[in-house]
Amino acid sequence: MTLKKGTAVKAVLRYGEEATAYDFKSGTLDEMPLKTIDDRVTFRVLVDRPIREIVGGDGACFKTAGRRDAGKPLGTISLTAEGGNLTLESFRVYAMKSAWKDR
Repeated sequence: MTLKKGTAVKAVLRYGEEATAYDFKSGTLDEMPLKTIDDRVTFRVLVDRPIREIVGGDGACFKTAGRRDAGKPLGTISLTAEGGNLTLESFRVYAMKSAWKDR
């Protein structure tokens, strides 16, 4: 996902019961330092049953965390701009197949 800064203070990506936030004011992605480049920030979120991984700026920051919802289906995915607007320049969602042969 690539976001271009507008007047928003924060961008929040929600997926299932989880959320990942980029704070334009402090330059942090989920509390990890990640500066914008040309007023843009790029990050990826990989969600598996037990965990979620967040990668910002092509590896400039990285976080792995357990999911609080015990692997429930994600349902709705949404992006919210808080305190103003922003431009969503790219956004892709891929469904992953099971690695287990019998599923």
